[in-house]
Amino acid sequence: MVSDVESSVESPSEQVIERQLHPMSWLFSVARNIKAFIFPLVIALVAGGDKYQIYAAWLVIPGIAISLLQNWVYRYILDVNEIIVREGILFKNVRHVPYEKIQNLNLIRNPIHRLLNVAQVELESASGGKPEAVIRVISMKRIDELQAKLNSAAKQDIDSSLDNTVDEEVPEEASKSSSILSLELLELVKMGIISNKGMVVVAAFMGIFYQMPNIENKAKELLRNSELFSQLSLQGNDPLSIAMLVLGGAVCFLIFIRILSIAFAIVTYYGFKLVEKDNKLVASYGLLTHINATLPAQKIQLLTVRETLLHRWFKRSAVRVETAGGGSSEQGATTRLVWLAPIIPSASIDDFLHQVQPDVDTHVEQWLKADFGGWLRMTRVRSFWLTLITLPLSYWLSSYFLLLFLMLPLIVIHARRYVASIRYGFSSNAIVYMSGWLIKQKTIVPFHKMQSVSLEQSFFDKRTNMASIVADNAGLEIMRHHIDIPFLPQQQARESFDFLYEEICHTEYRWK
Repeated sequence: MVSDVESSVESPSEQVIERQLHPMSWLFSVARNIKAFIFPLVIALVAGGDKYQIYAAWLVIPGIAISLLQNWVYRYILDVNEIIVREGILFKNVRHVPYEKIQNLNLIRNPIHRLLNVAQVELESASGGKPEAVIRVISMKRIDELQAKLNSAAKQDIDSSLDNTVDEEVPEEASKSSSILSLELLELVKMGIISNKGMVVVAAFMGIFYQMPNIENKAKELLRNSELFSQLSLQGNDPLSIAMLVLGGAVCFLIFIRILSIAFAIVTYYGFKLVEKDNKLVASYGLLTHINATLPAQKIQLLTVRETLLHRWFKRSAVRVETAGGGSSEQGATTRLVWLAPIIPSASIDDFLHQVQPDVDTHVEQWLKADFGGWLRMTRVRSFWLTLITLPLSYWLSSYFLLLFLMLPLIVIHARRYVASIRYGFSSNAIVYMSGWLIKQKTIVPFHKMQSVSLEQSFFDKRTNMASIVADNAGLEIMRHHIDIPFLPQQQARESFDFLYEEICHTEYRWK
């Protein structure tokens, strides 16, 4: 097996080796560019696309040339105390990353990676977000060497901390790992049925189909000439036949979507295992592309337990995590560990949360609820927007759009059920917030992970003697379920805010 290209570089302390990417890195560059331009290529060469699509297809050639040049100038050095990465063609970029600052070493290996015994490596520090370094094609031998240097740096850090403690014998313990969650194939099938990921595949194929005029026209012609189409045309005036046809088509479509969702779940999460090792959570999964992702337990900022209606039918849940510096990036999004448990029996949730965060108490003695009158405010707001959309459409297009007002009872039902579902409480060291009735979500945030807490009152809150409590923490994604509790009675909100404020003031903030 060919190894990474090496060249000697003199260092003030010792001789170190400057390395290039694996000699087969060109293959991955070509594949990456072809993947990016595959749709215009197919449309232009197979489906007879227009001239603009043909021009776009030719862009793959300069893209490949630039990628090959980037790979050729890429250098990395595994120095004594740090890894040095040099990259860039016109604009040179040199990064020095000390080994003790690297918290995660994530690996991505597709079938070609495994065939050539190489991998893509992402090195993450405590800051999260964009990885400190991405080495796209590196041999497993070099990964073992890098891992050894990381382990050595971690051991030196521990030894230095022990030197500052009382001088006594500390027994050496071997690194141990404990299994937290393992998903069998049957669980992945259930996950596929619960999820709706098949719609992503259908949407992609529909987009490609409508970009191929020749194939679209041939499909329509074939359908018109088919015997089934003729039979349906003859029965087109029969209301019962139309109803049965629509119902049968809907059922077949749902079954097809679920089959695609099951396939998506198996390909993505096949062999999913979550283990705890050296206070880090390590997840490995993937059928074709195998991913090994690491998450230090101390970086967890909040945990969210999610249950859709189908989750509850199967007595299952899913657990999502937000981490410090967890903002996604183009390079880091592929291995960022988001779902600690893509699917898990609901009865095992408490044990799972305790294994993931043993120091966080999730037991709440007394639950506090929102003011049920908040449903009126929700109904008024949604009714206003419904009217604002429906009336212009019915006037300019068709009076049939007035049928949208039939959604008003659904708006009322949703508002009443949603406000009734809002509740929160305090454990000995965390706040727990629950909301939702179709999709139930429970978020747990330890006090020492909270950066700030605020008591908010809008104009409508003041009119109805209500308020909201909002808590902020590192790595928060605003569109996700977090501590933002609306429609609280004003006095209750003030007391809860004062309690949280005192807890935050008297708790040492630990973001990692």
